[in-house]
Amino acid sequence: MIQAKLKLEIIIGCLIWVFLLVLIVYIVHDSWQKKSLMEKQEAHWQRERQKTNRAFLCLLDLASTSELIVGWTEDDYAAYRKKQGATVTLLQNLKAEQEDSLQRACIDSVCNLLAEKEKQMAALLQLFENVPNAGEIIHRKIPVAVSQSKKNILQQKETPAIQTDEKEKKGFWSILRKQKKRSAYALQREETQKVPISAITSNTRTVGVQPSALLYSIKKEIDNATRYYEKTLSAKMDSLRFGNRILNEHINLLVQNFERKESESFYREIRWQQETRTYAFRLITGTSIGGFLLAILLYMVIHRDVNRQYRYRKELEKTNGKNLELLTTRKNMMLSIAHDLRAPLATIKGCAELISGEKEKNRKDEYAENILHSSDYMLGLVNTLIEFYLLDTGRSKPNLLIFRLETLFNEITQNYGSLAQTRKLRLATDFFGLDVVVSGDRSQLQQILNNLLSNAVKFTRQGEVRLQAEYRNNELYFLVQDTGTGMTEEEKGRIFAAFERLDNARNLPGFGLGLAITSRLVSGMQGTITVKSKPGEGSTFAVFLPFPKADESTQVDEAHVATDYHLEGINVLVIDDDRIQLNITKEMFHRNGVQCDCCQTSRELVTRLRSQRYDLLLTDIQMPETDGYRILELLRTSNMENAKTIPVIAVTARVDDGNEYLSGGFSGCIHKPFSMGELINAVAQVIGKKDKKEYEPDFSLILSGEDNQEEMLGLFIEESRKDLLILTDALGRQDKETIISMLHKKLPLWETVRLDFPLFHLRKLVTDYKIEWTDEQYMEIRDIIQAVEKLIAYAKKIREESL
Repeated sequence: MIQAKLKLEIIIGCLIWVFLLVLIVYIVHDSWQKKSLMEKQEAHWQRERQKTNRAFLCLLDLASTSELIVGWTEDDYAAYRKKQGATVTLLQNLKAEQEDSLQRACIDSVCNLLAEKEKQMAALLQLFENVPNAGEIIHRKIPVAVSQSKKNILQQKETPAIQTDEKEKKGFWSILRKQKKRSAYALQREETQKVPISAITSNTRTVGVQPSALLYSIKKEIDNATRYYEKTLSAKMDSLRFGNRILNEHINLLVQNFERKESESFYREIRWQQETRTYAFRLITGTSIGGFLLAILLYMVIHRDVNRQYRYRKELEKTNGKNLELLTTRKNMMLSIAHDLRAPLATIKGCAELISGEKEKNRKDEYAENILHSSDYMLGLVNTLIEFYLLDTGRSKPNLLIFRLETLFNEITQNYGSLAQTRKLRLATDFFGLDVVVSGDRSQLQQILNNLLSNAVKFTRQGEVRLQAEYRNNELYFLVQDTGTGMTEEEKGRIFAAFERLDNARNLPGFGLGLAITSRLVSGMQGTITVKSKPGEGSTFAVFLPFPKADESTQVDEAHVATDYHLEGINVLVIDDDRIQLNITKEMFHRNGVQCDCCQTSRELVTRLRSQRYDLLLTDIQMPETDGYRILELLRTSNMENAKTIPVIAVTARVDDGNEYLSGGFSGCIHKPFSMGELINAVAQVIGKKDKKEYEPDFSLILSGEDNQEEMLGLFIEESRKDLLILTDALGRQDKETIISMLHKKLPLWETVRLDFPLFHLRKLVTDYKIEWTDEQYMEIRDIIQAVEKLIAYAKKIREESL
């Protein structure tokens, strides 16, 4: 039934698609025909425009040629008539294609005006040819004078005639000079100006008439003929100019008509094309939308069941892939955890077995110290796992502090410098622009640097490790470069994966989470990390992190402030289902003077609260019988004395946000496993009684990883004594520059070992070097010298105890 329904739906869908296809073909064919019609119309316009342009060019050529009529020859006049005939032919061809009667009449007017202009120009040329001939007038006057003086003919000696038309002698250069063609008007005027002077002279000499009277009569007749000629020429020229003006007006009207017609046709065609395109667009759009909607509907109907089955299969494959990935990750995690926890657990087990039967105190202390170191190592591994979980799930929250970049990098350089020396490596540094106070997560930045530097030192057998850092434009850029084994391209793609260990790290301790945590820390800080590496050439890790500058008025965060809490006389009640954890917690409290009672069930808790008054309650969150939230609800709803007001601290091994417990009604939160310091600090924060403890420096950072701690302490004592001599001598001379240089050099080390001097004032002395020092600053230098002497004394004490 389902198959038949699917077939029917498919057939209906195919028929719909065929109908749509036919409709689309029809639309395309119709659009193609309209496009062809547009192209033909446009070609017709192009031809008509070309004819019009040729006609206008010919009219312009005729107008410009007629302006030079004065210098025309017979050839020029013949060429003009030929051009005029061609122009009239073009205009008549245009007239045949015009539908507007006004335009046709305008073309006829232009043709008639051109014919009239040609007649006027012919008359003008004929007038140019009939220039008054002075020679004819003279020859007409001479016979009269001759007839009156025949008597004196024989007496006068015939005088030879003067040749005025003697040919001009031609020189050598005249042969090479180009002969210009003379115009018809110029030739005629030259001929008329040739006066037979010889005839006049000879006749006047022969006859006996007065030459002046004869010349006056000739001149008068010539002047009359010239004035008549000029008047006639002026009238002809005025008539020609008037005719040209009328012709130009008709040509302008013709041009305007053509332009108007072309503009109207163009806009009409544009509108038609727009309407055609709009219609085609709407038709195609409507058809496409209709077809698309029908296709979607058909797809939804046909593939509903098939798609559901396909989705289920994909989800199953995706879930299976995730499960396989989780199994692989869990396998790697279990192998890593088992591998890295086996050694410290073996140490703890062996030392625990040996310590019970050992009688020598030194051996017992050594076994206890081994157990402590192994447990600290295991705790570090567990904390690494927890930290990776928080980062991977996005539950890690930054701890924003105000700190100085230079101090942090100097501290890290100091710590890893000694570690590099023990491995016979050189740690090179290059810092620029780090003398700034920034706002950010100091611990995360320090962890990124520690992970990169520890890997660089760990995988470099010889050569150097280089740390470069630069702060510019609110961005911190640093790179860690080593000369170690390097990596291939395939290995570079795997190093940031969780629990991933390369071949050269199989036998080294760790879970393979260092770079995975580093990558997630950098991403969480909105930064980037890149790696460049080649096998045998080492690796280079480059990190960009945004670190805005802190407000200058904000104080720098003080780290490593030695504080402790006076909790003597406080009664604390602890409830937990783990007896061992209860005993450890109770012993931690006893060592700090806190009275502690323990219970494992809610019944024991109620009994204890009824029999005694307690200042604080610590409850485990997850227990077999109950949980921490039920304990808190029990207390707050109870009518027992102090039950509603007693502070309750949640103790949990879960990786939860402490704020969730605070919002749930708890006064504080402690995460397992915790140290004695973390326990006392959490209790003191809730109780609110804290005070400074007796000063005690911390040499754990400079002694960590050192096999010969006595030698390291001796080196510290020796160098500190040299520093004291320099400071004492500079203080006696009040050499401010030497003092600041020494403080700047030793500040990271003194921060590490917790110098008994306010670090904020120490940093202020180093950074505010431009101010003028008074007796107050020099008194602080004396206090710093005394604090260094305390460090030396305490180091000598530790060294003597270890010998």
